[in-house]
Amino acid sequence: MKRFIYFFSAVFFLSGAAFAQDGLFSHFQEAKPATVKVLLQKNAEKVFLEVQGKYVIQNIDTDSAITAIRSNRKAFLSATDDIINWNEEITFIPDLRIVPANAESQILLDGIEYKGCLEIHNHNGKLTLINEVDVENFLKATLPFKFTENLEPEVWQAVAIAERTSLYFLCQKKPNASWHFKAQDVDYQGVGTTFQDTDCENAIQATRYAVLTYQNKLFPALVTNDSGGKTSDFSSIFRKKIDAPAGVIIPANYRKDIDSTWSFQISKSELEKLFEIQDIQGIDLFSDRKSDKIYALRLRSPSSSKEIDFFSLQKTFGDTKLRSSSFTIELSGENVLFKGSGIGHGVGLCLSSSNIMAKYGVKAPKILSSFFPNAQVKKMRKASQE
Repeated sequence: MKRFIYFFSAVFFLSGAAFAQDGLFSHFQEAKPATVKVLLQKNAEKVFLEVQGKYVIQNIDTDSAITAIRSNRKAFLSATDDIINWNEEITFIPDLRIVPANAESQILLDGIEYKGCLEIHNHNGKLTLINEVDVENFLKATLPFKFTENLEPEVWQAVAIAERTSLYFLCQKKPNASWHFKAQDVDYQGVGTTFQDTDCENAIQATRYAVLTYQNKLFPALVTNDSGGKTSDFSSIFRKKIDAPAGVIIPANYRKDIDSTWSFQISKSELEKLFEIQDIQGIDLFSDRKSDKIYALRLRSPSSSKEIDFFSLQKTFGDTKLRSSSFTIELSGENVLFKGSGIGHGVGLCLSSSNIMAKYGVKAPKILSSFFPNAQVKKMRKASQE
């Protein structure tokens, strides 16, 4: 006969969901580094959850444990309107957290291993599963998929610092977010996907906790593929007022030495259909004056007009057509011709130029200062200004 254990009181207490050195949990909040939350599954009916080693189950609302330290459990996890059922363990608390109790403990969800902790939310009998993982392990699991170019080791270090900075900035701006990313959007598949690129892995380890600050503040330190010789500052392209380094003009000897121009054509009728506007008579481009990069365009008709920002425009056309924010347009009869150069939004660290710099022997700190003028590299374990 099955035993049913009901969790009504806190028999053990952890002071917050605090991580230890390697992304696992400790008992002390001050030990917790910067973390991000990744949505793994939503509206799931049943998953297979295994914990190898010691663990504690917490009430998310109170950050207090509702079990003593337990060891080794693997069973299907499911929910009804009132309960979360993990084989013989049942709770009426709708929001739980599985917390590894030591460095040897492992959490596996449907056979995939995750660092950090697992949040379990019961929404009307459906499960929402979120992995809170430290930034270092998140970088190891996602960077090789985000940047597939053949990058020099020094460029990987610069990329690792820039990406870590942006993640810290996100953590700081959204500390109470339910989640920061959806797993499928960032190719996040737990720690089993680490060690996909040795240079990337080594760069993350070598730059551990290193971030950029500008005027003593974190900022979104973005990475772009090929800026076409100029970069723009964040605010000009993203239209958000954030203190961040200015865009730069890249020296000619560090620019990509192959043709990166592109073009595509679309009919006015198709453009009218895509953006739900009739009888387009003109198109206006809005650009950053320093870099000439486009942040929006306006479609004009006799009766109305519509403004579309660059990112919405690129999402509609696809990034294989509208490849960058550096472009012009030509109206020719019933067609619109887009002509541009480069790849990406054109903000921050330019990968193509950085790779050339690294081949000339330029090190990561100099690469970063070239694209983020007046920014400083510093070690920061938490996403704070301490």
